[in-house]
Amino acid sequence: MPNFNIGFKYIALSALVTLGISAYAPVYAQSQQGDKDSFVGVGVYGNGSSNNPSVVFSAPVGSKYSIEGSATTFLDYLVRANGYYHFNERIKVGLGAVHYKSGNFNDTGARISAGYGLVQTDKWQVNVLAGREFVLAESNFVELQLRYKFTDRLSVFYYSQYNSGYLKDEGNLGISYSF
Repeated sequence: MPNFNIGFKYIALSALVTLGISAYAPVYAQSQQGDKDSFVGVGVYGNGSSNNPSVVFSAPVGSKYSIEGSATTFLDYLVRANGYYHFNERIKVGLGAVHYKSGNFNDTGARISAGYGLVQTDKWQVNVLAGREFVLAESNFVELQLRYKFTDRLSVFYYSQYNSGYLKDEGNLGISYSF
């Protein structure tokens, strides 16, 4: 049985770090001539066998870079963090880290990805990512990211990741607040 208390502590810590980064990043990005959207969100992570609370974030770092991440209490916890270089408003490449913890089992590895913005309007953002996670038995993935903005600050998101390896396909549905 997973120790949810440990998982919630990591989620809370991730949320605090995320809030700090997200609060600072828009100021830094605007000073660098960038105007990308920073947000933090809470939601439900599902993988076909369980649903768990989750935290997601995205923040610009200058005009060409951004960081994104997520944490959930799936297993004991699952944390992903990515740094992206944006070639333009639609194309990005990324490098990141992934950490899984379940009982006495821990595994940390790298994650590489490339993404393309299919739709970028004032209300809708639809992105697709493809990449590979070098953790557990290694797997290729394709991720679809949907985000609808109700207002300039409030939006709903859904991320769906289709995996080729050990992990089942994943989904993350929630609500986010933009800074």
